[in-house]
Amino acid sequence: MPVDKNYSLSMPLGTQRSMNRRILSVGLESYENGVFNSMNITLLGFGKVMLDRQFRSEERRSFCNEMNVVFKGRGRLRYNGKETIMTPGNVYFFPAGGSMSAYGNEPLYKYYFQFRMLMNGCEVFRDARALSVKAPRDILVKLSAGTASRPPDILAVRAHALGCLSLFSKQLGSLIEHRRGDYSRFEPFFRYVNEHLNGEFSLADYGEHSGQSAKNFAAQFKKQFGESPKKYFLREKVNRIKEALFYSDRMLSEIGDTFGFSDQFYFSRFFKKMTGITPSDYRSSIAGERMAAHR
Repeated sequence: MPVDKNYSLSMPLGTQRSMNRRILSVGLESYENGVFNSMNITLLGFGKVMLDRQFRSEERRSFCNEMNVVFKGRGRLRYNGKETIMTPGNVYFFPAGGSMSAYGNEPLYKYYFQFRMLMNGCEVFRDARALSVKAPRDILVKLSAGTASRPPDILAVRAHALGCLSLFSKQLGSLIEHRRGDYSRFEPFFRYVNEHLNGEFSLADYGEHSGQSAKNFAAQFKKQFGESPKKYFLREKVNRIKEALFYSDRMLSEIGDTFGFSDQFYFSRFFKKMTGITPSDYRSSIAGERMAAHR
């Protein structure tokens, strides 16, 4: 008689325990599985597009992760100075934080996902390397099906995104294992940042909050991540503002107020100082890029 497998996080990875004649419980507890289980995927954009030979995106530093599932044609994408030629039947993963530009389509027909994967407010895959893998036929069939006339089933889209992401689980699991010390050691700080994005950052306040020397913490953080805690805070704040501009149609004043800017002029000046472009121009550039991609 066949055995139904139940998966449990309460037992060590790989262990098995018979529940009765028909049920076998298999342990999943491991650091990597715990991290994956605690992550939250936020979809920022998705859909099928045909990019023609005239389409070319300006180089930009991506605040989110992107996956492309290619059905037909070829296209070139430059990520952190390295060119990737995207071809049919493959899935391409480009982590957040990289500099990207697309060009040279022949043309290119693809399904794309833009998303963030956060753990305690920290982008887990930031600054990882670009990856590619052969796409299983069932994923290609599912993503190429459907029509644009029907509203998307967001749960199905999330499932497809996670299914594509799971194709890279070995490489991403190794990345998480490599970073495990960083995440556990600085987890309270990442959580603190996530809870204070609607205001200003004070290293002294965090030091008092955490009960440690602010100066020593700043030195340890910069040694580990190559930037000061305040710079990380500001970068994450800008990423969340970009997310709001990208994902919502809320008024700029409302978005500014959400992130602690009661003055619209100061909000615009802050954003331009950090990105080189005003919030309204950033939103316009997104709209223009989307229109060009869907021509």
